[in-house]
Amino acid sequence: RAAELVIANVELSFQNKEKAKRVDELAIANVEKADRAAELIIANDEKADRAAELVIANVELSFQNKEKAKRVDELAIANVEKADRAAELEAALLGRKSANKKVYQTESKFLACLNALAMARDNETGNHILRTQHYVKKLALRLKEMGGYKIKLSDEMIKLLFKAAPLHDIGKVGIPDSILHKPGRLNDEEWQVMKTHATIGRAILASAELETQGGSGVITVAIQIAGDHHEKWDGSGYPSGLKGEEISLPARIMALADVYDALMSKRIYKAEWSHEDVVSEIASQRGKHFDPLVVDAFMMEKAGFLAIHSKYTDD
Repeated sequence: RAAELVIANVELSFQNKEKAKRVDELAIANVEKADRAAELIIANDEKADRAAELVIANVELSFQNKEKAKRVDELAIANVEKADRAAELEAALLGRKSANKKVYQTESKFLACLNALAMARDNETGNHILRTQHYVKKLALRLKEMGGYKIKLSDEMIKLLFKAAPLHDIGKVGIPDSILHKPGRLNDEEWQVMKTHATIGRAILASAELETQGGSGVITVAIQIAGDHHEKWDGSGYPSGLKGEEISLPARIMALADVYDALMSKRIYKAEWSHEDVVSEIASQRGKHFDPLVVDAFMMEKAGFLAIHSKYTDD
């Protein structure tokens, strides 16, 4: 019995150790469960936070979609307005083109009438008008190439100069025949009357300008030429005694062209000059009668001037 008790005590001791070991394992398992439970709580909290973030994101997305839809509607309205505006502009452009066409037609008719009137009343020949017209163009092109008046002498301005040049003496329609066609030199009193043709020409063309507002601008250039082409660079010209660049550039160009042709042509009261003498005279008037740069341009184009005079001779 004593041996059995010893064996029983040994078994009991072993069992107690196993129980203690099991208790320790259970304690460790409980700690792990507690840690797992804490992790699950944290995970659930994170899921809750994520769910809240998703809710907020969905609200923001919904708001953005509404804004996009609103913007789409606004763009659709804007496109409709743009289309309407484009249609209005196209209609306005067509209307403007039609109006401009009428203005240009009116301007062309005025120019034709004024040119015919100028040629009919001028005491010079018809070829004088043709020659001076080409002189002016040649001077303007050379001046542009030289660069002195490059900005002022655009291609469009040179075209206007060419069209306006024939009207430089339109004011002679207001000069009495007894003076305009006098077979000899004018006396002082007659000369004073003759000089009024510049002022008369400016007034006639100013009236024409009112009738052709919105046109190409040729009448405006013609006013400058008719009114100022007898002014001189040094201020000794007429009708206003303008000096230097106070005189319009078109008139300064016309002044030289007109003088060259007058000196080269035979008149009742004078013989024609030689081309060489005319060139010398114009050179001597650089900075006096004529704009220095215009004279410089002429000196480069003097051969061209002679060719124009020969082509459109009065013979």
